[in-house]
Amino acid sequence: MVEIDEKWFDGWPKDKFTLYLAHASASRQLVRQWELAFEAKHPEIALVNPFYDVGGPGGREDVKIADMGGSPIIHNNQHILVVERDKEVIRRCFGILAVLDKSFTIGAPQEIVYAHMWNKRPRICVCTNGLHTNPWLLFHAEKEFVFASFEELDARINEIVAKFKI
Repeated sequence: MVEIDEKWFDGWPKDKFTLYLAHASASRQLVRQWELAFEAKHPEIALVNPFYDVGGPGGREDVKIADMGGSPIIHNNQHILVVERDKEVIRRCFGILAVLDKSFTIGAPQEIVYAHMWNKRPRICVCTNGLHTNPWLLFHAEKEFVFASFEELDARINEIVAKFKI
């Protein structure tokens, strides 16, 4: 078990509707651009990006190295730290917004499953890789919140947040 370091959550968005932003590592820069534009358009929503918004000031060191063209090295049991930290972020958010694209990996679907296990709502998915009708995805995300495009999500996001905002 990994001990939770509260420094990971420095700068945590307060008084906003928080959604964990699940996505593939290979898509992180494109998703980050979309994320920042989305948050500017919807300032009441904070998308918590595990690559950039968690890990203390400035984000995760391994991501900084990768973004500069380097190859981060996973030391010892660092993979456990990454997974446990991401799980804790999911626990602290209201729900999840997963982006499943051509860079599809195991991480984002697994994060959707954890969000479902912990009854995090809403469980939203933008699935641009053609898998938006997959029964497993429709079960673990929420069928009515699985979209084939970012435009479909944008047309419904205010309605979704209003439904779940406390």
